[in-house]
Amino acid sequence: MDSRCFIRLYSKKSDFERLKDTLVGSDGKPYRNARNLAAGSIRCLDANICKEREISFFAFNILEGMEEFEDIRDNLSNMLLSLSEYGFGICPFLLVSPNESAEGIEPKIKTLTDLAEISDIPIDGMVLRFDSFSYSASLGRTGHHYNDGIAFKFEDDTYETVFRSIEWQTGRSGEIAPVAVFDTVEIDGCEVSRASLHNLTFIKGLELHPGCRILVSKRNMIIPHVEENLDRGNYQDMTPQTCPCCGQPTRIHSRAGDKGRIVETLHCDNPECGSRILQKFVHSQKRKP
Repeated sequence: MDSRCFIRLYSKKSDFERLKDTLVGSDGKPYRNARNLAAGSIRCLDANICKEREISFFAFNILEGMEEFEDIRDNLSNMLLSLSEYGFGICPFLLVSPNESAEGIEPKIKTLTDLAEISDIPIDGMVLRFDSFSYSASLGRTGHHYNDGIAFKFEDDTYETVFRSIEWQTGRSGEIAPVAVFDTVEIDGCEVSRASLHNLTFIKGLELHPGCRILVSKRNMIIPHVEENLDRGNYQDMTPQTCPCCGQPTRIHSRAGDKGRIVETLHCDNPECGSRILQKFVHSQKRKP
């Protein structure tokens, strides 16, 4: 049987707890969560390392091959079940009928989340996709993903902490990025004390001020994010009038955002700004030859 599949690598939660104190990443520090352990292991490009670290995988899509299964070749679910007969682990799934109601889908979501818990599989969401390969192919794709499915992430857990200040970082384009600084909080085994605030509009929307209580999360178990301000009503404008690097005057730029919203960003227009020059150099060194 010849086939080419998409697979998902993961470290079981129990395996991670057992191994986390004995392994370190490329930075010399222990892995903080199971996702990082799986990602760091596959980057080693050594199957023996993955085996030693007990990294697991399952197939969740079939790209080509398995031509001998012509009678079921157009059904992803049947093809995955056929893979399991050859000893492959497959992504747990349940079929949903086209006329299924939201109320009917909810028990199936619970069934899959319960199965993940019982099977010791880390999970942060669900994917809905079409079962027909031919119909999926007719929907096309972008440069990033196919258009035959929708991913739904579970709501992230939030943690209360205290907002202290904003660090302003000038990038190579001149846009000055705001970064929230708050009292350190542990999320998924990681100490988090900073998160992007995106733009001036986002800051105003949260009505941030030093000393306010905020809720932070790690979206998709990766990216720190300020979700809410628990002490609204005392907004304090912390926008710097000069660039934090070169000291030249800053400029506020307004542009159209999603759903007609106006988004304001802060900029440094000085082409000789040291931070802009440095970031341009760093960016140039990241380019592939």
